[in-house]
Amino acid sequence: MHERVVIQEVDRTLGERARDLVWNDKLRPKDAIHVATALDAKVDHFDTYDRGLIDLSGVLGNPTLAIGNPNIPETLFDPGGVEPPSR
Repeated sequence: MHERVVIQEVDRTLGERARDLVWNDKLRPKDAIHVATALDAKVDHFDTYDRGLIDLSGVLGNPTLAIGNPNIPETLFDPGGVEPPSR
């Protein structure tokens, strides 16, 4: 558990919104369910290192969803020996 992580249940309506993101915006299904959840929860920022999703920042939703790299100190980044992405 982390204060920045919000648990949301997926119901039919949310699943249908994710499906629309797959069909209309060409998102991958696993990405679509996360983005649909973020849009539904009206989060301020969707954190990801996925360049394809970052390119959609300001495009999806109304109001549009800001998508970008997480704003965490590199000292807290511990991906198990993998170097953090360059910024």
